[in-house]
Amino acid sequence: MICWGHRGCKGAAIENTMAAFYAAFEAGAQGIELDIQLSSDGIPVVLHDESPARTHGLAGLVDNVAAQTLNQLGIPSLEAVLLVFGPKGYINIEIKNPQATAAVVQLIQKYYSVQAQKEAHVLVSSFHEEVLQTAFEIDPNIALGILTATSVKRALALANEIHAYAIHPAALLCSTQVVDQIHAAGYKVFPWTVNEAAHFITLSQMHVDGIITDEPKLCLETLHHG
Repeated sequence: MICWGHRGCKGAAIENTMAAFYAAFEAGAQGIELDIQLSSDGIPVVLHDESPARTHGLAGLVDNVAAQTLNQLGIPSLEAVLLVFGPKGYINIEIKNPQATAAVVQLIQKYYSVQAQKEAHVLVSSFHEEVLQTAFEIDPNIALGILTATSVKRALALANEIHAYAIHPAALLCSTQVVDQIHAAGYKVFPWTVNEAAHFITLSQMHVDGIITDEPKLCLETLHHG
């Protein structure tokens, strides 16, 4: 089972930064989850919100700022993350801004072989159906993850349309029946965001394929000793 560090590793560093990703892998995570926005010069950058205000203290929208300026603030480009952390483990790229989709796909094609894509060494995920459909149209080899907080049924229908790799349901949507249903349809199950020991154990007993967590160290310690 893959332990995904959600935006890196909570408490170790500012979320979605190089330091946070280093911390996640140092904690033992097999993969990291990160979020993508688009800079003013069209470069995919790693940031959850549309504005850097909450995490980096910069007012305004990220798509009004050039990537180089964002980098100086500690907001990395996706390319920098792939170069450093791609060889270390799995990368789950959640696209927040649909306009970033084509540029993200181009970077994946640049740094990952078709075989690596098929083996889901890198994963494109989103709540936006248009993002996943666009990524599939550009490159059907890219592993796709469908995020849902409401309907596993709709996620499964979309998964069939775009030949998805995984469903990423909110943890509260998960039950043994739901996980079995997703597996029976041929998809992996990566629930989010799970941070308590009891929930790690419960989901493990449901046989999910991975857990997206702010607490990778606790996740691994719980599952290895639970």
